[in-house]
Amino acid sequence: MKRVDLSKNENLYGPSPKGLKILKNAKINDVNLYSRNNLLEKFLTKKYNIKRKNLLLGYGAEDILIHLLEELVNTKETVLIPKQTWPYFIEIIKKRNAKVAFFELEEKENEFNYNIKNIKKSIKANRPKLILIPSPNNPTGNIVSLDDLKEILETFKGVVVLDEAYQDFISKDNFIKLINKYPNLIIIRTFSKYYGLAGLRLAFGICSSKLKEKIKYFDKYLGMCELLEKVAISAIKDRKYYFKTWKTICKDREKFYIEINKLKNFKCYKSYANFVLIKSNPNKLINLIKSLSHKGIIVKKYDKPPFVNCIRITVGKTKDMNKILKIFKKLDI
Repeated sequence: MKRVDLSKNENLYGPSPKGLKILKNAKINDVNLYSRNNLLEKFLTKKYNIKRKNLLLGYGAEDILIHLLEELVNTKETVLIPKQTWPYFIEIIKKRNAKVAFFELEEKENEFNYNIKNIKKSIKANRPKLILIPSPNNPTGNIVSLDDLKEILETFKGVVVLDEAYQDFISKDNFIKLINKYPNLIIIRTFSKYYGLAGLRLAFGICSSKLKEKIKYFDKYLGMCELLEKVAISAIKDRKYYFKTWKTICKDREKFYIEINKLKNFKCYKSYANFVLIKSNPNKLINLIKSLSHKGIIVKKYDKPPFVNCIRITVGKTKDMNKILKIFKKLDI
């Protein structure tokens, strides 16, 4: 039986064939020599109309975020994050010996939302050094609006980190231009999710030159891995391939969302990313996870607050999502 892992929000359609061809045709000099050609830096600065002093390159978004915490947040200082978000954020903040404070997302029917009143209230109460806003947020799938982000940036004078790991699953790109107006904003993006390159660990950040200087983020002295840079560039260029996979993922996600919410015992939250959050009663979830496991399907189970009795499912290939829907419907009695 083929195992299908839908627990890590990976793109199961994989990367562009053009990127795989670059890896397949790699030469010895692509791996045994240092590179200072800065191919990805040149490409991204041109694509986003920014300067080198605005760009951070890292081996995964985690690499950039950990560096930010080390440089901006001292021991016992506070980082403000959503209460309903990726638990790993809490771990890396605590490893810095910093404090974690929360603001509540607003839950309305089948959707979570950022609530600007809750955020401003928490800013006043906790006086954080840094605020982390994931958009889309994992695992709730909700996004922050342009107006709300502007209000946060104007209210809070510390650093605001906008984690856009899943941003490419949204059709609009509204935020990068904000770095020209708000020197306290940093945006982090990755090649792991939308581009299906999780194993290559490539990410980038965009911020004001003043903030880059403040966080002491130096460009890689010996350059990045040029082979990986070439694959990343080919991914961004292959718009036709990724538009097709994006369209399929979004179509399957919306179908799944609608069909699950027709059932009596399961609730699916609206998502703008490549995953959905499902809530049910404990017995139904236990039976569901067992049934999925018997079919070789692995999902992410949550058993601690604030996501008790919830699972997160990556939107996999169409055939897998149809198979999962049948299992849900069979158990909805």
